Amino acid sequence: HDTMPRMTSREEILRLADLARITIDEARVDALAKDFEEIVAYISHIQEVGDSVDETLAQQNVFREDEKAHTPGAYTEPLLSALPRRKGKSVLVRKVISHD
Repeated sequence: HDTMPRMTSREEILRLADLARITIDEARVDALAKDFEEIVAYISHIQEVGDSVDETLAQQNVFREDEKAHTPGAYTEPLLSALPRRKGKSVLVRKVISHD
């Protein structure tokens, strides 16, 4: 893992904002770059810890035996009936992405 701190440039922050299709106030770019650096450092730390986890522990299911938990579809109708809008077994949601 790279231990040298990497500075995120203003251009990178503005490019990420463009990719996410969000507008960032110019005055906030430097603060967001600092926040982004802290997030990346934290993720790097988590990856380092993850690399040291014993593989047998990482693959162990401690919650339940690996068996069929319930009959497939047993909860489908009760869950779908609680939705405000549905079509058959599908959830209907309003469109949130446009290609303008």
